[in-house]
Amino acid sequence: MRWRDEGPSPAARALDLTLWRKDMARKRITCINKAPTHQDPKAHVTHVGVGSDSGWSERLPVNVVIQQLQNPLGDRYYVHGTDGSQADVRIGKCPFCVHAHTFIRTTPDHSLKDNLLSLPECISSSVLGRS
Repeated sequence: MRWRDEGPSPAARALDLTLWRKDMARKRITCINKAPTHQDPKAHVTHVGVGSDSGWSERLPVNVVIQQLQNPLGDRYYVHGTDGSQADVRIGKCPFCVHAHTFIRTTPDHSLKDNLLSLPECISSSVLGRS
């Protein structure tokens, strides 16, 4: 009788899942940039700032965030609302765009204060006069 190779046991697969999830980063989006202006309701977010309460430390193009979210092992992102709520960032398709443009959005919940569009503009430290 020949034994069939069934791959790792369910317990080993669960352990592998746990290990790779520890390697994934969960990053907080603290600000956004929209083009041409932040106030334009039809403009998509072009960049996000990732950081903490003290401000953003890394500014990422939205296509990088989308690639990370599409990758099962990629980083995950969230928005922390001023009311203490948190919403995960997900990928969506623009219902108003001719070619169903892919964009990022927050998961719907009970709060509007953790929406991407409620975040301030990412302002460069050089604009603020900081080095």
